[in-house]
Amino acid sequence: MSFACINVPNFILQAFLRVENDLRGDPLAILDGHPPLLRVIALEKKAKQAGITLGMKQDQAELLGVTLRRRALDAERSAHQTLIDCALHFSPLVEKSLVLHHSTSDISGENQKSDWVVMDLRGMDRLYGSLENVAREINSLVGETGLHSNIGIAANPEAAILAARGFSGITLLLPGYEASQLKNLPVYLLDLLPEHRETFSLWGIRYLGELARLPDIALIERLGPEGARLQALARGGHSRPLLAIAPDLDLQESWELDSPIENIHPLLFVLFRLLKLLCTRMTGRKLAATEIALCLEADAATSRNVLEVNKSKDDLQHVVILDFPDPLNNPDTLLNLLHLNLVENPPSSPISKISLRAKTTPSLRLQGDFFAPSVPKPDRFQLTLARISAVVGHNRVGSPLLLATHKADAYRIKRFSPPTKIEPPSVTPVAKKMKSIHSALRRLRPPVPVQVETKKAVPNQITFREKQQEVLQAAGPWRSSGHWWDASCWHREEWDVSLRQKESKKKIVCRIYFDSQSTRWYMEGIYD
Repeated sequence: MSFACINVPNFILQAFLRVENDLRGDPLAILDGHPPLLRVIALEKKAKQAGITLGMKQDQAELLGVTLRRRALDAERSAHQTLIDCALHFSPLVEKSLVLHHSTSDISGENQKSDWVVMDLRGMDRLYGSLENVAREINSLVGETGLHSNIGIAANPEAAILAARGFSGITLLLPGYEASQLKNLPVYLLDLLPEHRETFSLWGIRYLGELARLPDIALIERLGPEGARLQALARGGHSRPLLAIAPDLDLQESWELDSPIENIHPLLFVLFRLLKLLCTRMTGRKLAATEIALCLEADAATSRNVLEVNKSKDDLQHVVILDFPDPLNNPDTLLNLLHLNLVENPPSSPISKISLRAKTTPSLRLQGDFFAPSVPKPDRFQLTLARISAVVGHNRVGSPLLLATHKADAYRIKRFSPPTKIEPPSVTPVAKKMKSIHSALRRLRPPVPVQVETKKAVPNQITFREKQQEVLQAAGPWRSSGHWWDASCWHREEWDVSLRQKESKKKIVCRIYFDSQSTRWYMEGIYD
């Protein structure tokens, strides 16, 4: 049995640069705390060369001419979830670390803030050929998300965590040789309690190898059962089951802006970044979005009315919810759909925070029929529908739905939703052609007004499209009425008539009706 740990060193800085990609290469330092007691909690190599140190106050760091930014907890949550998604791409059994336990009270060069996940690699070597190949695939997938990681593989989870946190690159611990491979790692990687850290410092224990060589009984007498556990960790022999997480199908991304955004175009630039992060996570887990919810939060300081009365919480939020008949995971298509909605219903206040939530489902790829004509991709079709809706209105685009009424041609427009199940082709033999001929009514929409002359209450002559036609036969009337209680009431008498033009002697069969409300005759359709 093998376990792999994905460790992201200097996680606070990497999570920030994953969103603010323009700052890569700058001497950057991340601040945290409460003003005016802001301190440096993470820094880039160039900032360290400029003289910045962990724990330095903001006013001191400003004198050294480096780029300073506040800590972004939303970016850290997003990066942490992305790391989990990468692990779930390879294994359903994944254990996560508590990323947001990093505090500003414990800042030192020996306590680099990192984040990691552990996964069970059972059977993965048969799929990829070897554990080395598995580690390379994991490292490649994590790199595509914008994070740099170290991979550790061992026979138990704790040894894999130590290997990933202590060594750079890809490290494989051989079963039975964990102690010799881990002996030169610093002892603080065990996340010691303050009292144990002080005790080991007094004893001169700095490396795992020194802790592993201590007498077992003497160590237990002084530190109790915790001493035995720490020594087993130092030897790489502490085995435990994984605390596997349940994968969440609702994915979220959010970003708090340094300054409020008033125009849509700058807003779309930030929104596209979040959509790319969201779609990367969905692609890694083979998911697609069935619904996207966008929440734009306004700055309370700039969102006041003329009377200087604070708005409610609902007034400070602009929410857009889009659901898709066919699941999507393309950031360009999602951005265009949100853009069309924001142009039609723009936010009323400057935006200070953007939040995205996606309800997802496993993505499916269906193979089309070889002899069937090609059809456009579903995402392009949905984008076309959205553009048409923006022009003609949302209530005028969709699929017609017949209403449960006796009123002729009564329907409403419902939102287009293709069938989720594709019926297999019928294997029954083709039936013989029927000898009887069936007629079909070709409706005229809207019905065409006609002039009708009657004889003994039966249509005798019709003027249709400025041509006078003789009624050869007439069947009817069939009377129908309904909805007498509201404005949509109807009362009509239908006739099926056979007509013959006086000039060309051509015969047609059609349906006409008399509307008693407008006291007019109409041609409703022609039979084929």
